[in-house]
Amino acid sequence: MLAAFFLHWLMDAKGQCLTAFRDTRDTREDYFYVFDNGELKKQEFQKIQSFQIGRNFIAYVDFSSAFKIYKDGFAFKLQDFAPVNYYVTDYLLVIENMGGFLYAFDGYRVYDLGRLHPEFPQYAFGDSAVVFNDYLNTFHLFFNGSVTTLDNRTITQFGANENIIAYVDPRYEYKIMYNGEILTLETGSAPQSFKMHTNVVAYVDFIGDFKVFLRGETVTLQNTPPLQYEAGENMIAYITDVEKKFMVYYEGREYELLPIPPKSFEVKDNIIVYADDYNHFHVFYKGKTEKLAAYTPESYQIDRDIVVFTDLDKRVMGYIDGKFQNVSNEIVSSYKLANKAVLFNKLKNSMKVSCGGEVSQLY
Repeated sequence: MLAAFFLHWLMDAKGQCLTAFRDTRDTREDYFYVFDNGELKKQEFQKIQSFQIGRNFIAYVDFSSAFKIYKDGFAFKLQDFAPVNYYVTDYLLVIENMGGFLYAFDGYRVYDLGRLHPEFPQYAFGDSAVVFNDYLNTFHLFFNGSVTTLDNRTITQFGANENIIAYVDPRYEYKIMYNGEILTLETGSAPQSFKMHTNVVAYVDFIGDFKVFLRGETVTLQNTPPLQYEAGENMIAYITDVEKKFMVYYEGREYELLPIPPKSFEVKDNIIVYADDYNHFHVFYKGKTEKLAAYTPESYQIDRDIVVFTDLDKRVMGYIDGKFQNVSNEIVSSYKLANKAVLFNKLKNSMKVSCGGEVSQLY
């Protein structure tokens, strides 16, 4: 476990300023660039078909439909053809090929997970786990480099996010996988709904109680279903049914964010952003609330410990690791957040990146 934690920490440190983009200049729009911790690399010279950015590597389909990975300064081909679907998480790449064949890449090797059930081709995944029904009506888990059977029957209710897998087995037992261990949260009846994120699962049980599992302990927050709830890292944001308060359950403690429902809110990773009745824009981060703006931004983006948004003058502002700061002092026409890197430009023939408090002119 310690070795795995150190590996993830090392990979996180390397990937904090990893991002990618297509060239915005008309004469060079076929180029595909990677910005890797201060170094700009012209990765492809012909127009790629798609790409996704992970914490530690970038997956993309090139002009010839070859499926490639960029990692640690080099690109290599995973397969000669484009997958049907692919998804990048913090530590995994999940690949679905023609015929329902499912694979996972952990940054070092490709794992053959099996073939999806043709009538239930759904699958779910988190940072380091994948669950799916195979063509033999068996429910499988991929975790820590190996595939194991969770149930010898098809499972139709399941989900995953970050380090949690949740599912309802044929005996109506509501189970989760947490830290590699299968735990039973409810027996006899399936929950009405459930959502999960890192270390936490929120669910409405079969009689309507609203419960939260956090790091091995389950508590009942209220005896009626909330009007709305969302899961983030170690936290659940929800609107109470009776008083309609906007609440967050974070690290075992309840916080009241607003006495009335917000006009809008979003929970992603470590961040909750919300707009109050006056359109003021707020953030909740690690037990602390802060008003970011006296208006609701036209746009914003969130990635783990960062939220960036445009102010009224179209400059990019940021709330980064708990501190409010300017990302760009100039007006921008577009911006993109990935990991801790913010790409932005004012004109098509100009591109800059901000990461770790430093701004670099890319072209």
